[in-house]
Amino acid sequence: MNAAHAAVASLALLLAACGVTGGNAGGGAPAGPPAGAHATADVAGARLGLSAQVWIDRMPGPVGPAGPAARDLPPGPLHVAVQVASADGFPEGVAIDRVWVTAGERTWESPLAYLVKADGRLEGGAAGGPSLGEGKPATVVVRVTAPDGVRYLEARVPRVAAAY
Repeated sequence: MNAAHAAVASLALLLAACGVTGGNAGGGAPAGPPAGAHATADVAGARLGLSAQVWIDRMPGPVGPAGPAARDLPPGPLHVAVQVASADGFPEGVAIDRVWVTAGERTWESPLAYLVKADGRLEGGAAGGPSLGEGKPATVVVRVTAPDGVRYLEARVPRVAAAY
């Protein structure tokens, strides 16, 4: 393997380790969020829905989204905040643990870095993803775990914002 091939292989491994996917490098279907996500889902007797905000942090220094554990988020340009809510009250034993953000043909996957449960909703966030395209529409998917199984909720974000 020459130096150019080694550099490309190293870059591919680095991007995979960071959760960046896209294109069709392996010849199969491009990786992305799990299939079967819906805008709402009935979970443990409550109808849950997802709302999300996605932005690229253009501010200098280690700035993260507002929240009780924002200081624990890694620095990086892409940030996502999600809220899973129910008008029926948030059911016990239900959690969210993973998020996928897709803009164009690229998807970033991350564990949720902090979770706050209050007022019939569960909020979480993640940071440190790549710049997927300021101003582009995005789709956000979260994994919801419950005693009776796993479901996926989806929200469409009209445009990836920027914070300056």
